[in-house]
Amino acid sequence: MTSSAVTDARDIAGIIERLHGAGFEVMVDELVRAARTVGDGVLMTEGRRTVTGAEVAHAFDVLPRALAARGMRPGQVVLFGVRPGIDALLLLLGAMRTGAIVTFVDPGVGSELFERRLELLAPDWVMAESLLYVASAPTPLRGYLRRRGLTLPRLSKLPGTHIRVGRRFPGVPRGESLDDLLADATVADRALPALDVDAPSLVIFTSGTTGDPKGVQHTGRSMAAAVRLFLQHFELPPDSVMYNHNIHSFVMAILAQVPTVVEPMEFRTTRFIEHCESHGVTHTFGLPVDAYTMVQYCEARDRKLPQSLRQMVLYSAPVTTGVLERIHAIAHPQLRVTCAYAMTEAAPVAWIDSRDKCAWKGDGDVVGPIAPEVEYRIDADTHELHIKGDNIHRGYANIHPDRIEWHATGDLARVDEAGNIVLMGRAKDMIIRGDFNLYPGLYEETVSRIPGVGACAFIGRPDPVTADERVLLFVEPDPREFTRGDGDRLAKEIMRALEGGGELGIDRKALPDEVRVLDALPRSGRSSKIDHKALRQLAVEDAAHA
Repeated sequence: MTSSAVTDARDIAGIIERLHGAGFEVMVDELVRAARTVGDGVLMTEGRRTVTGAEVAHAFDVLPRALAARGMRPGQVVLFGVRPGIDALLLLLGAMRTGAIVTFVDPGVGSELFERRLELLAPDWVMAESLLYVASAPTPLRGYLRRRGLTLPRLSKLPGTHIRVGRRFPGVPRGESLDDLLADATVADRALPALDVDAPSLVIFTSGTTGDPKGVQHTGRSMAAAVRLFLQHFELPPDSVMYNHNIHSFVMAILAQVPTVVEPMEFRTTRFIEHCESHGVTHTFGLPVDAYTMVQYCEARDRKLPQSLRQMVLYSAPVTTGVLERIHAIAHPQLRVTCAYAMTEAAPVAWIDSRDKCAWKGDGDVVGPIAPEVEYRIDADTHELHIKGDNIHRGYANIHPDRIEWHATGDLARVDEAGNIVLMGRAKDMIIRGDFNLYPGLYEETVSRIPGVGACAFIGRPDPVTADERVLLFVEPDPREFTRGDGDRLAKEIMRALEGGGELGIDRKALPDEVRVLDALPRSGRSSKIDHKALRQLAVEDAAHA
């Protein structure tokens, strides 16, 4: 590792400038240049495997040419089934540098929705791990996965060219592997196509119905802009060591010429602490739910976070001040925690230091000032936040044929006197009670500050008698202060605090009709956000039972 006392000769400012308005041609060139500078130094570690800067540079140089030599062309679609890590990064950027459009295998969506996605984006190529091919074959393993809610198409039967990662097992189609592509010495002089920086390069499917899945289309410009914004804001001194499985931060670390330890898909606090201590991890990107798990683990064992950790970035889901305060209580005073407001359609949008967030005393969820070079407006009628910038997606596959100018976030927002964006909840989660519009996000942060509350969600349930909505507050208790079976007492204390005024009081028209305490709130998605749909269903079922 390079000592922080050594003069920093890296050209981070130059990289940021060259990425302005650029796409994959410039970004891959910059990655190759940075990796070559690292040379024989280790740039990425995944389990017991390490790769050097020279090996990464070779892969980024060879893979796009090898794929182009085998027929990959701009606009072709790649179905991608490789877990985030070294191989995924190399193949993903290699394919996108040829101009291909990459979309991901998602085992959790069910067969009907997956088939609809395949109709929307018929793949010309399949890149997948050998184990994923095996898991999708008609074996007992496939039945086991199906019982756990994971449905995989028969990958080996999909038409197109197949590239595997890993050893070839029975059931894996014949064809070339990633290792075969990397070993191809015949493509060194092959020219690569010039790319349209605004052409689709990556499609990520988000929530949608079986008949109308929503595929967020990102471009070379939007992905390079996201990396550029992260590099502008998040300092990575020469002695930094990253820990994460986020593709954007992999790229950022390589450009900054600092090593990355690849985090496995499933976060485990014991492993995280072990990796921090053995690798000297200084920076990590993580989900708020993982931070909450980490806090609970450390509090139960009266232990602190490793001294090496300097910066933690929490993204993808809201994080409450209560969790942030608990993080700082188990960390050394120098740890900086940044809360990033981002979404599938745009990363990042805004960010705020955790201490500023904890010190803020207004209603709603403060997420900080808008990121540099991102524009915003708030609809005067609906109060919905709209954003615009190079890092914004170009539209939804098969829905927006042309590049969109403004993205409607679905978040209700206002701006405080200091210029901070304050989120007031999701537009679709708004509860109408008589003549009062209740925005859950405006009050959930206040409720989360009540002693004993670990997490909460306001839910509206139609009342057929009054033709109005009944407001339910679902609460997950803080295990440090409340145990199972003690929910009634917690519910009474919550209502007492909300009705009492002061810092923990809320508008009387927003007071819940009922407080329901559950051992754990249902969560869903990659970032384990609270599942409001499941809570609404629970509320309806409870009403029917009553």
